[in-house]
Amino acid sequence: MMPKNKIIFFDIGGVLVNVDSAKSIDRVAKKLGVGKECITEAMTQDFLDQYETGRITTDEFYSNFLEDCRCNGAMDLESFKKYWMDVFTPKQTMIDLLKEIAQHNDVWLLSNTNEFHYQLLQQQFDFMELIKGAIYSYHVGFMKPDPVIYHIALTESHTPSGDAIFIDDLMPNVLAAQKEGIDAIHYTSDIKARLDLSTRLTYLEKRK
Repeated sequence: MMPKNKIIFFDIGGVLVNVDSAKSIDRVAKKLGVGKECITEAMTQDFLDQYETGRITTDEFYSNFLEDCRCNGAMDLESFKKYWMDVFTPKQTMIDLLKEIAQHNDVWLLSNTNEFHYQLLQQQFDFMELIKGAIYSYHVGFMKPDPVIYHIALTESHTPSGDAIFIDDLMPNVLAAQKEGIDAIHYTSDIKARLDLSTRLTYLEKRK
């Protein structure tokens, strides 16, 4: 069995939960009386990156978003949040796998995420109670695949790179982790994820 001091880092979106904002975009657009394209055009990648690296707060994100949609005052922040409550759906097989691993090894999260999504995760998913630590981009100011975020993850977890396993659904993030000496796994399916992890964690039973 793998030594206790091995740390397993999980990405969140695409690995533990599916992220689908289409329904929320539709609801917000109807509430604000604008087209869905107005919502998507306001939420540019640069704008989202600013939020996910903590360069703007949740209040600033919300107010800037309404300003870009020319809808100032049309919705309060708490109502806005409620419209986005179901953006996540669980990948239950992977969550079950995380729970199984957490019985033997410390499990951490390493995710590009923002403060609002973090709050949703805390409210909606009980697996968060099993997490020993987490590196969130909005908190540390860097996003994967920037090598700095991997250095922070290793430092915060007090883990040498050779004692870390990381699983992510995006190949650039996997390759960046591997460059830092981390044993990184590319997630493509639940079955393959269990198979890949079982080659490193001998207590995992291989399943079809």
